[in-house]
Amino acid sequence: MTTQTIPPCPVCNGPISELDDGWLCTNCEFGIPRMIRQKVLDRCDIVGIIINGRSRLIPGFQMPGTTQTFDGVIVLEKNSVRLLPGESTNMKCPKCGEEIYRFTRGFRCGRIAECGFVVYDQFAGLTLSEEQMRDIIVKGNSGLIDGFISKKNGSQFSAMIVVDDGKTEKDPKKWEMGGGCLKLEFPDDKKSSTI
Repeated sequence: MTTQTIPPCPVCNGPISELDDGWLCTNCEFGIPRMIRQKVLDRCDIVGIIINGRSRLIPGFQMPGTTQTFDGVIVLEKNSVRLLPGESTNMKCPKCGEEIYRFTRGFRCGRIAECGFVVYDQFAGLTLSEEQMRDIIVKGNSGLIDGFISKKNGSQFSAMIVVDDGKTEKDPKKWEMGGGCLKLEFPDDKKSSTI
């Protein structure tokens, strides 16, 4: 097994040394820590960041103050690196206006810890399509979807997933269903249910 060579510094083209706590240029202040948000980076990730200016989507970063983990992308920024909460999408969060990022299970706000907006690809027993998730973010609703499954009795129903335009605060107990930022609207009786 061969050890992958670390490319030269992307800032000054100087040599990069591998230390116990990360990688550091010997000529300037550029460095990449070995651990970011409780995730230990490997040599392949570091090489990818230096060569491409960004990492692959890496799973296992830890949310601050919790044991929950998330997927992230590390990008170069001047003399250091920045952790993004997923792949950039060029969409804006309907709740706070921050950029929306794609992660392995759906889409989330770039300020997930403060804002809480997330759209998971699994919703009420149904797998949402990429287009349905994007519609929720961009248009504010998914359009009518058939095939949701009731937790109470297992029956199927039709509904539309909508962004809750109220001042709903983030509720960690509801993160699995959009952080309390989404609700279902039913076509037959016009009532809605915050989820």
